[in-house]
Amino acid sequence: MYPKLLVFLGAGASSALGIPTNRRFFDDYLRNTPYKVTDIPKAFPFGFYEAVKSTGIAPLDIEAIMSILTAIAGNRRDDINPKDALLSAGNPGIRFAQSSECDNFLTPKATENAKLLLRDVKEFIRHRCSQFEESKLRAVYEPVLTPFQGLPWTAGGRDVAIGGQGFYSTTLPHFSCFTTNYDCAMESYLDGRGIEYESGFVVKGKHSILDKRRIHIGSMTWCLFKLHGSVDMLQLEDGSVVSTQQYIPGEPTFMGKAVREEVLIYPTHEKAILRYPFFDFLFEFVQALRDADIWLFLGFSFSDYPIVRLLQDEASAYKKMLVVAPDADDICKETLGVLHDSMQIVPVNGRLGDDDITQKIASKNKA
Repeated sequence: MYPKLLVFLGAGASSALGIPTNRRFFDDYLRNTPYKVTDIPKAFPFGFYEAVKSTGIAPLDIEAIMSILTAIAGNRRDDINPKDALLSAGNPGIRFAQSSECDNFLTPKATENAKLLLRDVKEFIRHRCSQFEESKLRAVYEPVLTPFQGLPWTAGGRDVAIGGQGFYSTTLPHFSCFTTNYDCAMESYLDGRGIEYESGFVVKGKHSILDKRRIHIGSMTWCLFKLHGSVDMLQLEDGSVVSTQQYIPGEPTFMGKAVREEVLIYPTHEKAILRYPFFDFLFEFVQALRDADIWLFLGFSFSDYPIVRLLQDEASAYKKMLVVAPDADDICKETLGVLHDSMQIVPVNGRLGDDDITQKIASKNKA
């Protein structure tokens, strides 16, 4: 059984640590020319961005951009042409394929530039996700967790007992944590607090290797699963997935193992979700949604349609969802309106790092 509290971290949960949100990532890339590591023509990234914006794709975030860029670059394991790849890359790819700008980016020269840009942006994402402000971890995460410190919460008209454990001067609730973020901020926080949590990784020799049996262990006090992968996850040529911070793109691991690919879902097309390990993480997310009575969503925009559909499937009158975001009222009314008949949804207007965020969340206990 999973804990009664489920915590979901969106990009807004990491912005307080200095990491751009998904909607700001590519803008930051364009402004930070020192990060560019390839010989891509200077005008190409700007021209590509303007072409994508002209399609009216919403939300225009890093995953939408990478979906299009990956298809154009032909950086796919299946052998299909860029136009067909775009048409299988979800709504962003389809919208771009149907635009008047598309053919300008399917020429041999443009696809070569797209490959350079793809490599460059991936490296930028890895760099920025590794540069979070570690000194702020406790100040950002603990104020949103302490309102649940072993206290009963109401959900569906009944009290829900949320277990907890003391760590020095702080009691932290038991919780399962899932995120679509690529950074390693939450695991750094848990490690720093001395919390033993399940992530599916086991140490074998000098590598931390993802073990399917550990992913599906079924009973845990704390856990953290990265639904879209992480900047420290790599899939080796033998199919195994390892965790390492020491990686140079295009090179073997420090143990000399050949790398097949980085374990990151940049594209938004759903076929990728069915691959290992993403399907395994998503399966556990569904189990945690069913076991938890309190869902705490932090800085999530709810633009990830596969996630929203799972919430619709697992919503129940016995559960309560807390949505913490600057525009939580609008999100709950417009984006999550379809869920109101199925479960209690409570907006908390605020950001991680706000001085009064603990009080705002605690005030929703009996709401």
